[in-house]
Amino acid sequence: MDVPAGLPPLANPTVPANATRFTEIVARERTRLGRFIRGQVRDAADAEDILQDVLLEFYAATEAIEQVGAWLFRVARNRVIDRRRLQALSCECYAETKSVFSHHHHARTYWDFRHLPNLLFVHYNDLKADLSGEMKRIAAFLGIETPAALWPELVEAATFDKMKTDGAALLPGIEMAFRGGHQTFLNKGINGRWKGVLSEADVKAYRERAAAELPPGLNAWLENGRAVAGEPKSSSD
Repeated sequence: MDVPAGLPPLANPTVPANATRFTEIVARERTRLGRFIRGQVRDAADAEDILQDVLLEFYAATEAIEQVGAWLFRVARNRVIDRRRLQALSCECYAETKSVFSHHHHARTYWDFRHLPNLLFVHYNDLKADLSGEMKRIAAFLGIETPAALWPELVEAATFDKMKTDGAALLPGIEMAFRGGHQTFLNKGINGRWKGVLSEADVKAYRERAAAELPPGLNAWLENGRAVAGEPKSSSD
C-alpha cells in the first residue's frame, strides 16, 4: 500500500507477530489434541468443529500463552463440556430458562444498555451499505483522528474482496486451524444466506419467537441494521 507523502506507514495489526510459533505448535499438537477430543465426542463432525474452535482461539492468543499443551487441552475440555450442555438443552428448556446460550438473550444484554456512552452498535448490513461512513463513525466514537488522504486506502483495505485477496498475508498459518484456510474463513461476506435453506414454516416460527421475546426496536435492528431500523440509542423500547 502506498502511503501519501508525509504520512506514517500503516501498520497491519491483524497479522500475529508469532505466526511461525503458532504453525510449529499446531503441527506438533494437532493430532494429539484431535484424538483427545474425538475420544470425548461421538460425532466426528462435532469433534472437528471443537478442534477448529480451540485452534482459532489459540491463533488469537498465541503470544500470551506459555504452557501451550496444558492450555490447549484445558480449552478443549471446556469446549467439549459446552457442547454437551448445548445438546442437552431442549427447545422447551431453552424458551423457559432464557438460557445464556440464547441469541435473543445475548442481544438483550447489550440492547438494555444502549444509552450508555461507551457502547456503539455496528451492524454488518450498514457496513455493507456504507463502509466508509461506518468506518468514520467508528473512528469518531473511538476518538481516532485519521488524515483525510488515508481514508480511501483504509476503506479499500477493509473491503471483503481485498481481505479475501490478502487473506494469506492477513491470516498466516490459519490453514492449520481452519479447514480451507483463509479461503473458507473469509467465506462470502454476505447476509441472508439462510434464504433457500430455511422453510417458510421455519421463518414464520422464528419471526413469531422474535416478536415475542424481543422489543420491536431490537428486533428491527437485528434484522435490518441502523439504516433501516434507526439509531438504537433513539429507540423508545
